Amino acid sequence: MNLEECRKQINKIDSEILELLKERMLYCWEIGVYKKENNLPIRNEQREQELIDKLSIDEQWNGMVKAIWPAIFEYSRSM
Repeated sequence: MNLEECRKQINKIDSEILELLKERMLYCWEIGVYKKENNLPIRNEQREQELIDKLSIDEQWNGMVKAIWPAIFEYSRSM
C-alpha cells in the first residue's frame, strides 16, 4: 500500500471513529438525564476505572487507552 492509500484508509477510519464517538455521546446524554432525575453523581470513578481496565488487556496498547479514555470520559461528563 502506498502513502496515499494509507492516508485514505486512515481518513475512513477517523470518520468511523467520529461517528462512534457521536453515538457514544448520545448515550452519555441519556445517562446524564437519568442521573439528574435520580439525583445521582455525574462521575463514577469506579466505572471509569473498570472500563480502562477492560480496555487495557493488550499491553501494547495500554498507553493509548490510558491517554485517550480519560479525555473521552471528561467530554462525556460535560454533556
